[in-house]
Amino acid sequence: MSAARTEQSPDGTDQIDAEDVTALIDSSAWPSLTLLLDTTPADRMTSRDAGRLDGLVVEVMTQMEDLRVASTELIDLLRRAVLDARSRSTSRGLVICVSQAVQRTFRLPQPVRPRVAVEPTFATRDVLHALHRTPPHLLLLLEGMGAQLYRGFADTLVPVAGTAFPLQHRLPSLGALQAGDEQLEDFVAQVDRELGRVRDHVPAPLVVAGAPGSVAVLLRRGRNLERLAGVLTGADVRSPEKLYAAAHASIAEYLRSREEEALLALEEAFRSSSESVRSGIDACWEAAEHGSPRFLLVEEGFQCPAVVTPAGPRRIDALRVRVPEAGDVRHDLVDDLIEIVIRRGGWVAFARNGALAAHHRVCLVTQAVS
Repeated sequence: MSAARTEQSPDGTDQIDAEDVTALIDSSAWPSLTLLLDTTPADRMTSRDAGRLDGLVVEVMTQMEDLRVASTELIDLLRRAVLDARSRSTSRGLVICVSQAVQRTFRLPQPVRPRVAVEPTFATRDVLHALHRTPPHLLLLLEGMGAQLYRGFADTLVPVAGTAFPLQHRLPSLGALQAGDEQLEDFVAQVDRELGRVRDHVPAPLVVAGAPGSVAVLLRRGRNLERLAGVLTGADVRSPEKLYAAAHASIAEYLRSREEEALLALEEAFRSSSESVRSGIDACWEAAEHGSPRFLLVEEGFQCPAVVTPAGPRRIDALRVRVPEAGDVRHDLVDDLIEIVIRRGGWVAFARNGALAAHHRVCLVTQAVS
């Protein structure tokens, strides 16, 4: 599997998942520092990216000074995280989250807008967007001699640890073709059982690849193939490079179908109980804070700048023009809304810009009241 990076850093930067995002949201505390940077894929961060990252540190220090936040210890923690990130490989994006209790660094498969945030919560929207567009997934490879299960994210593939994989397939003796068929059936059943144990803890999209005969048996007998994103055989699996590219193409197609599913779920919710659907940032915020959010659907590029004052959040837009004062904490209310929905047990999906025009670019579906 040399087509992808297979190293895993000690802090788990290559294995971000939804649980990581939830943990960041739950562990946020004032002040929480977030650095976001688009990077050039490389085995070690380029000198140009390192210089830009240092510039973001200066920007953080300036914001902290403007907000009258004095914390030499926190800046030291941030500098250590930055120094560590400079020595590691990079993908297309980077996010560093630092507070007194948390120091996490994640590589992202997509470019992000360079920015910093000094807020009561970490700026997790870019991480969520990366998860939505390139979610962690499982790749099950069935070959003549056995089966291996990989966990993939962005440009990283690593064998799933702590499981029975890799599993070895005992080949039949010469002339025992019928016994060979039975052995294959038994082997695939074993693979399916072990796959089920893993998916109980890692319910990620699945790509199945390998020898056509083995894959066909698994598709016929498998009971743990939920969220099947793709099936790859033949030319797609003849080299690590082709397998890796084909797996990512399968995930991309799966994501397109998932977005359509979210839009269909919205339509169904509106038909069955229109009062469960809230449209626009204000209505969604009210419902998320005081209702039971089921899922939030938001356009990818939608932002709603705001400042948080002692009186609460106030929007900065054409309807509520206000010049931010020194000491006010700048926010994106969409980011905050996403965090509220996740914290209260809902899920989040992103749609293409323009797909939610009738809902003012964001809508929330709440749980039905029994």
